Amino acid sequence: MRLFNARPTKAFCSCSRDSVANMLTMLGQDEVESIIEEQGSIQIHCDFCNKHYVFDESEATQLFEEVVPPIKH
Repeated sequence: MRLFNARPTKAFCSCSRDSVANMLTMLGQDEVESIIEEQGSIQIHCDFCNKHYVFDESEATQLFEEVVPPIKH
């Protein structure tokens, strides 16, 4: 058996509203619209850090709106 020196540990969660939004876009617009239609909003709970994210219909719709870069002359 081999013992190593003790080191401090730190819990860290990388979730954020942006990462949850990215996950929703990966689900696809049809799936997101289906959840909104069924439940009225999308609610995501991170079991690691206990944060709760809610996306209402307008926020979920904005996830799929194409961002058009400004035209430069």
